Amino acid sequence: MLARADAARTAPDARVRWLLDWATAHLLDGEGRWRDRRLILFTEYEDTRRWLQRQLAVLLDPADADAAQRIDSFTGITSTERRDAIKRAFNDPADPLRILICTDAAREGINLQSQCHDLIHIDLPWNPSRLEQRNGRIDRKLQPADTVTCRYFVHAQRPEDVVLDALVRKTELIRRQLGSAGQVLGDRIAGRLAGGIDRAAARDIADRIHSAQADAQVAAAVRDLDDGADARLARLRREQADLAQALDRARARVGVDPAELQSVVALALERAGGDWTMPAPVGDTPVFALDTARLAGDPGWPPLLDELRARPARPGERAHAWRASADAAVRRVSFAPAILPDGRDAGGVVQLHLEHRLVRRLLGRFLSAGFRQGLERSCVIRTATTAAPRVVLLGRLALYGEQAARLHEEVLSVAADWRPRGADDAPLRALAEGRDAEARVLDELLAALRDARDADPDTIRRATRDATRDVADLRPILTGRAEARLARVAGELSRRAAAEAQGLETLLRQRIARIRRERGSDDSQLDLLLDSAEERQRAADRRSWERTATRLDDELVREPERLRAAARVHASRIEPIGLVYLWPAA
Repeated sequence: MLARADAARTAPDARVRWLLDWATAHLLDGEGRWRDRRLILFTEYEDTRRWLQRQLAVLLDPADADAAQRIDSFTGITSTERRDAIKRAFNDPADPLRILICTDAAREGINLQSQCHDLIHIDLPWNPSRLEQRNGRIDRKLQPADTVTCRYFVHAQRPEDVVLDALVRKTELIRRQLGSAGQVLGDRIAGRLAGGIDRAAARDIADRIHSAQADAQVAAAVRDLDDGADARLARLRREQADLAQALDRARARVGVDPAELQSVVALALERAGGDWTMPAPVGDTPVFALDTARLAGDPGWPPLLDELRARPARPGERAHAWRASADAAVRRVSFAPAILPDGRDAGGVVQLHLEHRLVRRLLGRFLSAGFRQGLERSCVIRTATTAAPRVVLLGRLALYGEQAARLHEEVLSVAADWRPRGADDAPLRALAEGRDAEARVLDELLAALRDARDADPDTIRRATRDATRDVADLRPILTGRAEARLARVAGELSRRAAAEAQGLETLLRQRIARIRRERGSDDSQLDLLLDSAEERQRAADRRSWERTATRLDDELVREPERLRAAARVHASRIEPIGLVYLWPAA
């Protein structure tokens, strides 16, 4: 055996030869430049990982400034901080990383589907569930590619590979037919290999695995789950329709249109002394490039702009050098999804929303400083949708939790018919809450704000002459409505937090149990066949999983209670923020 091994040690490896040919054809262009496509390689052992990384080095061009960053690895001895950095880099379209070599330490708990749809198993695990976990790094929800390809090598001259090939194909068939419900059947099939593979009986074992396609248990499970192709497609269509309706309801409830948010942010940016330009759109979505030079003078802006940069700072990299580097430029922004023609998210574009820190900073400065810059708390709007003058008092209800964290904020309103009043006139009578009259007035207000026209000066003076009395008349009603709303919202927050905490606790318990179950039965029968280096790698992977389980134990104690505590209301505030007079168009 030693003589045979020594004679073959310098011969080319067929797997590496195939891999280099594939990488040259798909990862490099005709001139040797790296494309955007990415690849994940899975190996069983650290020695194989190091050997493979040396073999792939022939793909690197010494003239490439990013050559040292094109290939990276993820193993059981990779630190937590380094793992997070690798994950960010591999999912970042602007990062030069193209090939990631992993041991089984990466088979769970890391999402790598954002920019990658190709995975190759250099070595096949004996347990099909481990194979599925590996594939799950890219074969998962939010994968933008239409097709995900997971490949493995089969050695024609090795009888064991006939069994492994049959096992992989059968596992995939069960997954397609039954999804996660096929785990039991998959384990039963894998159990047939518990005693190892007799080379003389390899073909017979493969035939028995293949014959399970007609297994009555599989057929019965498919019938019981009604999981045929037509039924599954119909169910997916129903779920898609339900999700579309839920999205429409959420949009209506939030009431924020991307174009309106863009308009408000543009005004706030202008008042903050900033500006942006509009490069070419992505599809039908406008994108904007921030003028960072105009914001650089305010020390509060660079940390926010840093969150928009194309890559994070590298360890030891100075802030000024990082910000000045071309590959760390501030990305463009949009207010709607920027989708490329092939369905992928556009690289280098960040979608802004109400809770984005940049938007919150701009709107916060706008609200706090706007009233000192020519804005008024009352306005008179001409509208053709109302037949009689109306007055609407707007108030803001804010709920705060621990350390003044804002839990909830909404705008409440009280509407009334406007009338001119003398000194002894009775106070205004608010329209009934939730009735058609007030709902109609609010619809008129929203319509008027979208196409606002200021009233003439005489009308403004007439309408706002008694603004102080109008606020005083309507404020008690506003306060009462806010208190009732506060009680309902606090209950909703508490129930939502309890449900989230329960769901998180269940998820953590399941993950801990799965990690420890797999660690306890992780191919221990193969340990006798490992050399010292392989034993060290196997031990490192197991220690990595144990550290993960210990960390999850800590989170199980801490995180559910943190969710519950974070939703408790500690303080509230209600204040009038504006008075709007809707005046019939002349």
